[in-house]
Amino acid sequence: MKKNNNGQTVLHKAACYNSKETAELLISHGININEKNNYGETALHITAENNSKEIAELLISHGAQI
Repeated sequence: MKKNNNGQTVLHKAACYNSKETAELLISHGININEKNNYGETALHITAENNSKEIAELLISHGAQI
């Protein structure tokens, strides 16, 4: 999976921009939901920072490590 300069994947960005549809699509295609960026953050960390309850629930339901 390609990452940007901060080590973020597309799923990190979907979480950052609260894009549930994008997150669902990426998960359906097998993206690693526990991938960490350069700061050790997963997409779930990003959802917590952005108060994105829907995406957090989606990630947890698909096995995100808490």
